[in-house]
Amino acid sequence: MELFLSSVDRIVILSDTEICISAGLLRGERGAWWMVPQKKSEILSEKARSVTVGGVHDELRYTDPYTLFLKRAKGSKIYDIDGKAYTDFLLGYGPLVLGHCHPKVVQAVKRAAAISDLWGIGTTEFEYKLAEKITQHVPSAEKVRFCNAGSHATFHAIRLARAFTGKKKILKFEGGYPGWHDYVDISVMPPLDKVGTPWPVSARILPEGVAQTIVLPWNDVATLERAVSQYKDELAAIITELILHNIGVVMPKEGFLHTIRELTERHGII
Repeated sequence: MELFLSSVDRIVILSDTEICISAGLLRGERGAWWMVPQKKSEILSEKARSVTVGGVHDELRYTDPYTLFLKRAKGSKIYDIDGKAYTDFLLGYGPLVLGHCHPKVVQAVKRAAAISDLWGIGTTEFEYKLAEKITQHVPSAEKVRFCNAGSHATFHAIRLARAFTGKKKILKFEGGYPGWHDYVDISVMPPLDKVGTPWPVSARILPEGVAQTIVLPWNDVATLERAVSQYKDELAAIITELILHNIGVVMPKEGFLHTIRELTERHGII
């Protein structure tokens, strides 16, 4: 079959039986041809990429073949601008344990927004009460500092550990995700040929920063003990999740977390 086309920006071959033409999408399969309108998300995704890196503001939110543009959410469901519904198993990667737009949460946010917005100085009674509740329910959290993101929290924790111990190195586990900053964005989900070696996730992470981070396999007590013995005089902190979840749900072996705590207490490591 011959097609005579004009005013076409580009042709993208999706498979041996389907052709997409960006000026309106002409698709064919088994000799039948028809016009298929682009989805709104697809159109906006192309526009967003012209002003935003990748069309999103966090690479974890990127989806193939184009970024979903979402319009509303309720409970366990999210809805895109094309009207399609999805069951959301991410739930903001944790915070939305009550689901999207829970009525009590929405009302509480409205009440707070009606009397305040952003403070550049001081604090509020709400912050104190929330911190107090956390210390009551998490006995090991003697004091609380709120942050805007988990990466901010781990950055603070590492700096505090270095200041307190006077040592530079930190230890993390392969497959763990303690944040995106240079000290920990290493071997988060390494390719097979990089497993077992410190692998910076991003280009231009400083080699000097990588050199201060020790990366070990998860659940390997013998390797952990050897590393702590070797670097105990340089090691400021061991940073880990209780359960690795970035590479799937990987539970700690019995006694592994206890070993980490015992080693850090013995050698003055945070």
